[in-house]
Amino acid sequence: MNNQNVNNVPQEKSPVLELMAISHSYQTADGAIEAIRDINLSVDEHEFVCILGPSGCGKSTILNLLAGFFSPLAGQALIDGMPITKPDRNRGVMFQTDTLYPWMNVEDNITFGPRMRGAKSEECAAISQNYLSEVNLNTYGRKRVYELSGGMKQRVALARVLANEPRVILMDEPFAALDAVTRVQMQGLIRNIWHQEKRTIVMITHDIDEALSLGTRLVIMTRSPGTIEEIIETDFTITALNTPGQRVQITPEYIKLRDHIFQIIV
Repeated sequence: MNNQNVNNVPQEKSPVLELMAISHSYQTADGAIEAIRDINLSVDEHEFVCILGPSGCGKSTILNLLAGFFSPLAGQALIDGMPITKPDRNRGVMFQTDTLYPWMNVEDNITFGPRMRGAKSEECAAISQNYLSEVNLNTYGRKRVYELSGGMKQRVALARVLANEPRVILMDEPFAALDAVTRVQMQGLIRNIWHQEKRTIVMITHDIDEALSLGTRLVIMTRSPGTIEEIIETDFTITALNTPGQRVQITPEYIKLRDHIFQIIV
C-alpha cells in the first residue's frame, strides 16, 4: 500500500489582499454619499493591479480601506486572510504628493521607519545606501528635500516605502503631478522594482495609458457609487521589460483595449 505524503500535495495559494462585499458611504452636511458598492477583489502575490475609473468613482476609497486608514461600513478587507484594522508596515503607501519630512535630509527620510523600529545607525546607513541606489539617487543622501526636483522627491518617497519592506505597496496616483518625461521615467523605475524584487503593487490611476503600461490586471470602475465593471488581464508591462529601452509598444491590440476602457469610464 502506498502512503501519500500530504506535505507533497500542492497547496492552493491564498490572496495577499482581499476585499469582500465592501460598501462604504461618507456622511456630509447634505446626507450620506455612497462611494463604493459591493466591491469584491483579490490580489495575488507579485501582481501589479491598477484600479482606474472616472473621478469620484471610489478609487481612493478602496486604497484607503486597503491601507487601513478607516474601516468599511459593510464587508471586510483582509491581508493574508487577517482583517485590516489599522495602518501598519505591511502596506506601504505612496501618495500623489511626496509627504517627505522637510526638516530631514534624504537619508533620514528614507530610514525613518527602520529608526522608529529601533534599527542601529550602521543598519540604517546600509538601508539608505541600498534604496538610494535602487532609485538612482546614490549621491543625494545628505541633500535637503527643498534641493530636490519633483521627480527626485517621488523617488525618495518610493525609497522610504521600500525601506520598510512592506508586504504590499499601495500607490495613489503617485506620478500624476510629474511632467511627461519624468512620469515615463518613474513608470519604468517602478516596473523594474516590481519585476526584479517580486513586489505586490496596487496602484490607483485615472490614466488609461499608465494602467496599460504597468498593470498585469486592470480593475475598471463605474461612476459613483463605484462598482467594478470589468477586470482585464494584460501583458504589456511584461512585453516592455523585454523590449529595448523598455518602452510599451503601441500595437493595434493596445489601441483597441485603450478605446474599450475609455468607453467604460467616460
